[in-house]
Amino acid sequence: MASVPATPRLPALAASILFGGSGGGSARGGALQTSRARGGMISFVVEGQTFELPRTLLAVHSPGWADRLAKDPTLREVSLPEASASSFGAFEKFLRGVDGEEGEVTARNVKDVLYWGEELGIDHLPTQCESFLLTCNERTFTPQQFLELSARHNMPLL
Repeated sequence: MASVPATPRLPALAASILFGGSGGGSARGGALQTSRARGGMISFVVEGQTFELPRTLLAVHSPGWADRLAKDPTLREVSLPEASASSFGAFEKFLRGVDGEEGEVTARNVKDVLYWGEELGIDHLPTQCESFLLTCNERTFTPQQFLELSARHNMPLL
């Protein structure tokens, strides 16, 4: 399966700064747990499931969220009542750059990455997804679906 890396892999020092430990980790423990204890996480509640993202990571990728988090430093939880937990979960894994396919743009997550990138104001994701779609050898999408994705997410090269 062809894929494009989700984000450049962070050097160990940068990951340590962002995630509050030795880099990487899961929301249940490790480096992200340390960051959470210092108040560095924001929780998104979707269909009763909680997804945590480092505030710094969200702010770096989204100017809108950077402003929102700066204006309300006590914001710790956001409820997304109309959202799909599986869709947001795919996006959250991608944005955190987890190891393996889930941390990359793939045919399985490209629609979720585009949708949540737009919802959260992460402007660079359409370009990244467009690059993936241009090089994807899978026949996952019909020509009409390509056209719809292109028009909705401003991907003129499709």
